[in-house]
Amino acid sequence: MSPDDVVEVVARVDSGPPQQVVGRFAQCLDWLHRAGPNGISSLHYIGFRLTIHQHAVKIDTKSEPHTGNFPGSHARYTLGSAVEFSKVVGAGETNGKRRTRRKNGRAPDVVA
Repeated sequence: MSPDDVVEVVARVDSGPPQQVVGRFAQCLDWLHRAGPNGISSLHYIGFRLTIHQHAVKIDTKSEPHTGNFPGSHARYTLGSAVEFSKVVGAGETNGKRRTRRKNGRAPDVVA
């Protein structure tokens, strides 16, 4: 993990209440937000997992063809929701501490 990787965000989605998003969900939301209308794809984000769709964030998906040794198509994802960040925490700001809230042995992804 790079010190620049985002590990927590607090954001409003479509003018809703602020939500705290942590871990991979925060990282995914940050990538989509930074990419803007160009979006992101697994072609450029190796190991990328689109996980934020579970949190009332609308994701638009477009199929794109690609050539090469293994021609086919891949998806490009863009934010379909308006997202406004009020807090962003990078991995370098956590002093090695995980940004999860454990409850019953499971870490929730969003803490309202």
